[in-house]
Amino acid sequence: MKEKFRLKYILPSFSQLLDKWNMLTQGNKSATDYITKFDEYLNRGNVIEFESLEHTLSRFRSGFKDNYAESS
Repeated sequence: MKEKFRLKYILPSFSQLLDKWNMLTQGNKSATDYITKFDEYLNRGNVIEFESLEHTLSRFRSGFKDNYAESS
């Protein structure tokens, strides 16, 4: 509960947010929960991938479990 409160109301430094986003994986979460968390980091960090949208999509796919990533 503390973690949820902190993530919602206390913005960590950009580098901390980026580190968490880079390490985000689906793990035992549902696909919906993973997508929600991915979008949260993307929106809270106000991230704009400098090279292209393909970098963001690659980051997104790399966090999914293998069975989801291979079906795309």
